[in-house]
Amino acid sequence: MPPKKKSPVPCPNLHTLPENAQPRLMDKGTLHCLASQGGAKERYGKGKTPHTIHVWWARRPYSAMRTLVFASLDSGESPKSRNLASDLGRLPVSESKDAEAAAKMLSRQYAEPPRVLDMFGGGGAIALEAANLGCKAFSLDSNPLAVFIQKSLLGFTQEAENWPPDLLMESGRRVLERLERETAPLFPMRNSEKGPVQAYFYTYETACPHCGWKFFLSKRPWLSRKKGREACLEFHPGEEHAVYRIIHPSRDYKPSRLWKKTGIVCPVCGRGCGAPNYSQCREVLTALCRGGHGKGKDFEAGSPEAQADSVIMEEMESAVLAYLGQGLPQTKIPKWSGIFNPAIYGMDSHADFLNPRQRLVLLLLMKSLRTEFKALSQSESETVARCMVGLLSGLVDQLIDWNSRLSMWIPQNEQAGRAFCGPGVPMMWDYAEIDPLLNGPANLWKKLDRIVEGAKAIPSFSTAPDVRLGAAQNLPFKDGLFDAIVTDPPYYDNIFYSSLADFFYSWKKMVISILSPELTGFDSTESPRELVASVQRHNSKLDAHESYCRELTQALCEGARVLKESGLISLIYSHSSLNGWDALVKAFRASPFLITSVQPLCIERKARPRGLASGAVNTCLVFVGRKSAKPKHSQCLSELADRLEDIADCGFAQDLISQGWSEEDAGLALFSQGAALLANSSGESTIDDREALALVEYIVASRLSGFKISRRRSL
Repeated sequence: MPPKKKSPVPCPNLHTLPENAQPRLMDKGTLHCLASQGGAKERYGKGKTPHTIHVWWARRPYSAMRTLVFASLDSGESPKSRNLASDLGRLPVSESKDAEAAAKMLSRQYAEPPRVLDMFGGGGAIALEAANLGCKAFSLDSNPLAVFIQKSLLGFTQEAENWPPDLLMESGRRVLERLERETAPLFPMRNSEKGPVQAYFYTYETACPHCGWKFFLSKRPWLSRKKGREACLEFHPGEEHAVYRIIHPSRDYKPSRLWKKTGIVCPVCGRGCGAPNYSQCREVLTALCRGGHGKGKDFEAGSPEAQADSVIMEEMESAVLAYLGQGLPQTKIPKWSGIFNPAIYGMDSHADFLNPRQRLVLLLLMKSLRTEFKALSQSESETVARCMVGLLSGLVDQLIDWNSRLSMWIPQNEQAGRAFCGPGVPMMWDYAEIDPLLNGPANLWKKLDRIVEGAKAIPSFSTAPDVRLGAAQNLPFKDGLFDAIVTDPPYYDNIFYSSLADFFYSWKKMVISILSPELTGFDSTESPRELVASVQRHNSKLDAHESYCRELTQALCEGARVLKESGLISLIYSHSSLNGWDALVKAFRASPFLITSVQPLCIERKARPRGLASGAVNTCLVFVGRKSAKPKHSQCLSELADRLEDIADCGFAQDLISQGWSEEDAGLALFSQGAALLANSSGESTIDDREALALVEYIVASRLSGFKISRRRSL
């Protein structure tokens, strides 16, 4: 007989349950086994969940959140609970058989559907899964774009009831066919005999202030790095001005560089020119891309024939803006070195990051969406129209993210790359513009397919989630209302949500205005209650840190107020810096919550965008807390060290490694146990939190050498 599979080592219990606490499946300490596998798998899937419809950042896999919500509510007394939770973590969101079984199990444990709150709703995954399990779900966010995304997915789709997916595809095709006709004058080479041009490559030209020589600012000249198809732009001085050509070098070819730490260097006189200003540069079309025969694409030098007539574009833009009753966005891009760089180089407003043709295509798309809304309101109903256009507004996200002056070209796979994947936005001195109505890179037809597939995965709820615009620090709910709080707050300074969201909101609100007009009365999505450690918003790094501590403390205190005495909070968090953990410790300590366990989830994509200078890991942690009226006890460093040593010796971290977790991720799971023990202390002893966290790091690193906590300050 084959040997029995070894049972996983559960997460340690850090504190006994308070008297009024209701035991839950979460208290078994095996969430990492139940949810991580399905969550990680879902991260690599494409077009199978509602995440693919709209752009939002750092969203959690639905499968993992489904398991987390269930484990946060279920009593864990039934032998079936653990198996059911494990099945929930592996299913796609659209396969509801086990979700229905879980909902029935919960209904037998509660006199009425349990109430679940997500205080930081973001993209809405937690609220969707809570409603999917038959709960009364409530979701709050201070960002109006996040609230619109949730209303589109969780509200409009339920109000329209049994809308057919075929209608969404038909409607989307009408929108794109109309857009294709209206953009025809903008792309003279769309119907070229040599084949349509799918992408256009640009860089900038500037003049040396010393010798007057004009040269190019290209930093990313590669067009293709596919083996055997290498293509690169080569720039060099000509007789009168700089010139360029497409070459086909070997893979180890290294283009010449003009950029130094202090700015650019003139290739003729060799003198430093400082940092260039985008508004004083000339934009140059350098290359064109056509669909190749067989594998890869064909590249050729740019041509004036590929450009649209500027007078025609100006006239069309004025006409579209008049139809929409709007002007171009006047909001400013943050000037934030190392985080949001475009404004540092003179790209000031949210109208500047698109070139005239990209901007006009975007405006024509919003015109087409509004036209479709009017037509559907007459042929179907306004409710159905709101549902269809709310989902199809994800096409706007596609254009903004993949077709702007900040969108890069990825030569390794000859595809357009995202501009706004976070955590910041670099300035691009080379960018790719696409024709989004062709069957080429980042086209809208493929995006429509993904929208339809994602929409099919949205369940029908017995009760639609209650989605609200508001701040977690001032919850609009009465005391003791919720059975569980399951939430995923911003992680200190990992993502600056409002600054990223404004690139979308400044344009997308032209469509949001006909769907949710109450969400469009803002110049910016930034809120003074946004939870983020931002030096840009505060006077210093210390002020940014203290503000985050204060606001997270207030949110946790508000969460405790609206949570039932028997309830539970499951708060997801992770960070790579000592400051990020210090903030979490201080906030939990100042709240009425005791942390009873910390359970890791390995649900991140290995190749996801990394935090600047952060050495980000692939694990996030679920802090499970209960309300307690008793004062927290003081403890000394030796007591903290002894307790953490005991936890380390129980084999929990080594068991994670045996399951395939990296030392870095397993180390973070162990480190979080020490941080939770510190948060459960009163802080009235001689312990300095940063000193204590450094000791916790030392204990973890002595067992797992791959683990390290950064000492960087807030960004």
